[in-house]
Amino acid sequence: MHLKSRHPQLHAENQGFLKLMNNAAIGIHWVAPDGTILWANKADMELLGYKSEEYIGHNIREFHVDKSVPDDILAKLGNRKIIQGYEAKLIAKNESVKYVLIDSNAIWDGDTFLHTQCFILDITDRKRHEQALSLLANANTSLNSSLDYEITLPQFAHVIVNSYFANWCIIDLLKKDESIKRILVVHKDKTKMKFAKELLRYTPHNHLKVRSATVIKKGIAELYPKITESILHTAVHDNEHMKIVKELGLVSAIVVPIRSLSHETDILGAITFVSAESRHIYNAHDLRLAEVLGNKVGVYMENSRLYHEIQKAIKAKDEFLATLSHELRNPLAPIAHNLYMLDMQLKKNRNDAEIKESFSTIHHQFRNITRLLDDLLDVSRITRGKIKIHKQHIDVRESIAHAVNAVKSLVDTRNQKIITSFHKNEPLMLFADPLRIEQILVNLLNNASKYSKPEGIIHIEARKDVKKIETITIKVRDNGIGIPSESLKSIFDMFMQIDKSLTRSYGGLGIGLTLVKKLTELHKGNIEARSDGRDKGSQFILTFPLSNIESRRKEDALPPQTTPLAQHTIQESRGNKRIMIVDDNEDAALSLGKLLKKLGNNTRILHNAHSALTEAPLYKPDYLILDIGMPDMNGYEIAKKLKNDPNLCNTRFVALTGYGQEEDKIRSKEAGFHYHIVKPLEIEELKSIIN
Repeated sequence: MHLKSRHPQLHAENQGFLKLMNNAAIGIHWVAPDGTILWANKADMELLGYKSEEYIGHNIREFHVDKSVPDDILAKLGNRKIIQGYEAKLIAKNESVKYVLIDSNAIWDGDTFLHTQCFILDITDRKRHEQALSLLANANTSLNSSLDYEITLPQFAHVIVNSYFANWCIIDLLKKDESIKRILVVHKDKTKMKFAKELLRYTPHNHLKVRSATVIKKGIAELYPKITESILHTAVHDNEHMKIVKELGLVSAIVVPIRSLSHETDILGAITFVSAESRHIYNAHDLRLAEVLGNKVGVYMENSRLYHEIQKAIKAKDEFLATLSHELRNPLAPIAHNLYMLDMQLKKNRNDAEIKESFSTIHHQFRNITRLLDDLLDVSRITRGKIKIHKQHIDVRESIAHAVNAVKSLVDTRNQKIITSFHKNEPLMLFADPLRIEQILVNLLNNASKYSKPEGIIHIEARKDVKKIETITIKVRDNGIGIPSESLKSIFDMFMQIDKSLTRSYGGLGIGLTLVKKLTELHKGNIEARSDGRDKGSQFILTFPLSNIESRRKEDALPPQTTPLAQHTIQESRGNKRIMIVDDNEDAALSLGKLLKKLGNNTRILHNAHSALTEAPLYKPDYLILDIGMPDMNGYEIAKKLKNDPNLCNTRFVALTGYGQEEDKIRSKEAGFHYHIVKPLEIEELKSIIN
């Protein structure tokens, strides 16, 4: 019986009742108004691990983590209130923290507050379980936020130190050369982060005395319920390091390996969890939780590695596509130049039908190759989010006219017919990129022509949707080979071809419809494919939101902006310009020079950077056309060197290149180019610049 004799109010007649309470299953103690513990039962002292003389007679505040809690309870009881379910944290003898619920009432002698009766329910296990679930959920959220570990691992570490689990979180990673790099030392208190900077100077050695190095090498977690002086000596480098570590007041620690997802024997690093001011003593349960956290980080690290490998592969693919584009466009350039010259010659001699037919075939196939290159690069740009949409108010009827004009050569070759259907006097306005809308329609019309028999009929119609007033519907329908029902859902997938045995002869890369779908979605539109089956034709239905001009036409009388029809015939040039061409591809340079001469210009052709730097200031060209991808010095560098030459102050710089992505155009502008033309050039584009 643990009773202080100096309190005579506790008489012998109470001894039986006290004996009953002493053997109760839950903790019970009595506290005087000043906080002195008067009496405690076995369960109460066993909960905290104290002997009678270490507990009774001491002030209750000594055993509370939050010293204000007992003051609050005593104040409320002194006001004759009853305490129920008051959550508190108590300090055990081994310095661990116990979570408890306190129910309490006061014992009074008239108006005199004698003592409290406090009933203590241990909820540590329940609380730890709740905290562990919350910690795991927050850890998952942090690890799912990004696949860039330089962003995510600090977030994860801050989740740890802002929880009950640890005051310090340290992450060490194993480098490719088998050395260990300490990447993080984190504490939630910013004032203590000065120690973290000091600790980062002490990267773990690879010898087995260092705990994280040991865990990384052996792959076995280590638990340190109590951090002793001898343990500290194994972790520090020198006396200065020991001084810093001792100032931290470390209590307990766990070190767990970060395991590879694919190979459990492969260790990627280690995480060290340390308690200090929280006084949390780690146990086997905490060790299991720490291992779960370590495994989660391992899964994350492996996913991050795979992601970065994929990104690296995608970057390599994109660089390959850009290089492929450049290398394929280079030989196309002289073909284009000679085609334009041949076209000029044929216009003078209209009687040679056989040559005209050959020219038409070559020109058609040349445009097909160019279109395939453009589609391939556009899909790459879209998948990387690099494509830019330049919207304006356009009339869909004109986009249809442009698209029909663009596929006319293919349709005529196959003796097919395109029937257009829309209200001639009713504008169909979209807020869209005119070039991309035309690209969508050209792809659909090309497909319709390719997969229809000779003399087939293709229908394209556009109208406002009568059911959805704010939308425009465009339908492209053919009577071709159709689409099997099982292929309708996947028809827009990358590289999808409905039946390779049937469609291989039609050509194409299987990316046209993917491009159509992605471009449509970039315009907040929708596309649907329909077909009754094989040999029953197909129909593609596009839906776009109306332009604001159209949807508010009564209020907005602005005239629609239109895009002029593409010109496909060579117009007469004013000529008589001094033009210097610098290109290491001799065929491309000579054929372009020859073409420009035929258009009435004076040309000078060079094939290397040194000649350009020497001769350009002397020749003083009106236009300096520079190939970008030359071996000795690229066109950007040449432009930068010549840009400020006083002899070239009136010269317009033209970049001619196979690199046509947005970043390439930006780079040309930054280098001082006035124009950026992608090979194979459209002669009308070059003429419009020169004129």
